[in-house]
Amino acid sequence: MKQIYSLLVMACMTASCTFEGLRSPGPSHEYAWTNRNKATPAQVLPELERCGGGGRQVLIEEVGESTANAEVRIDECMFDKRFYIKSGYGGTCSDPEYRAKLPACVNAPVRPREGYYGQALSPKEQERLELEMATKVAAFKAREANSATLRVSWNVRFSNPKKITNGQSLQDASQCTAVYTNAQKQALGSEIENDIKAIDCMLKKGYAFENEKYICDRPGWREGISACAAYAKAFAEDQKRAYDTVKTEDWPYVPFEFMNPERKVMSIFRQEQLSCWKGKGKGQNNSKELEKLRIQSIECMLDKGYVLSESETQRLCRNVDFKNTLSVCLGVRK
Repeated sequence: MKQIYSLLVMACMTASCTFEGLRSPGPSHEYAWTNRNKATPAQVLPELERCGGGGRQVLIEEVGESTANAEVRIDECMFDKRFYIKSGYGGTCSDPEYRAKLPACVNAPVRPREGYYGQALSPKEQERLELEMATKVAAFKAREANSATLRVSWNVRFSNPKKITNGQSLQDASQCTAVYTNAQKQALGSEIENDIKAIDCMLKKGYAFENEKYICDRPGWREGISACAAYAKAFAEDQKRAYDTVKTEDWPYVPFEFMNPERKVMSIFRQEQLSCWKGKGKGQNNSKELEKLRIQSIECMLDKGYVLSESETQRLCRNVDFKNTLSVCLGVRK
């Protein structure tokens, strides 16, 4: 659930929406909920507290319960009280993956994932939703039985070409995760080096990457994992090339396209776009702060001789935050 919420926050920052406008600020946030009687946050809060949430940060977990399950349990309690999330989001249990994984979703009613505002569904529509959910949950469980997840600094999904049993794959993933956690505890290497040890552990056991390109595009992993050798070679060759247009690769959420009139090679561009990102080590808690950091970072790239492409300039200058601040939008610089 936290991963989904993080992705939603990213999307919302890009759209410059308010905190209340997020799809689901979480069950501990009284501003997320209302009901058919238009309950205010002050009216929502007592009910939220009875469900185990309360205020903006309070979350009461039961003994042995995961945070994710506690959040969903509180969600479902609020839905049972006929509250709904203002954005119309039908809750985490409307996602087949989380419905299959979380105990709090086992007996939860199937609701539409979008456009749910507490309305009752017709028997035919409810039946359709339940059948669709059952099909998706079954498909997810089938995929899970043929895959394994390694939990290092970043979750890595592996396919299971040797058809190792689900119980054994869970044990293998646990053992290889321990390689990472033990190395981290003993400070045996950098985080990336310890990631690679754990990943190699899974590869030696006969698993394969579920999304090889996604894994092998990650800096450090690309160069250190033997299965990524072809990607490392291609990247090294790309570092020497110069392109007419380039896109930021390491700025969060949204890439920006620049023209490269000085024909700088990619190794220089990548180094400069990293050095120009002004958000490093700074909080990015709202869209206004993020836009400010983006503007500062773009100005830095312009100072280094890059030029925003025409389409990028038009896109940015339609946004009020950039229009009134960015030098190219103000006509100070072309």
